[in-house]
Amino acid sequence: MHDDLVQVRTGELRGAADRLVGTGYRLGHGPAGGAAGAALLVPAPGWAAASALSGLESAVHEWFAEIGGRTAQTADGLRAAADGYDAADDRAATRLSAGR
Repeated sequence: MHDDLVQVRTGELRGAADRLVGTGYRLGHGPAGGAAGAALLVPAPGWAAASALSGLESAVHEWFAEIGGRTAQTADGLRAAADGYDAADDRAATRLSAGR
């Protein structure tokens, strides 16, 4: 029975959420780190592939922003879970101390 025990450490959930926020921020600013005018590719005027490469670069930046946002949402979910576990623990402690 002891092997089936679930333990939740809300401090660790919040710590993981904080780390995810940092990761989401970095992802959201793209692979170039969000530097003004930073590009993944060098200009290739006259090359037939230049337009396709530009489109690919835009897609990469958009995808990084998307996964950065999803990572931030996951952090919010971890915080909400930690808050929920703490609230449930507080309610249980109150009820048990009241002798219910």
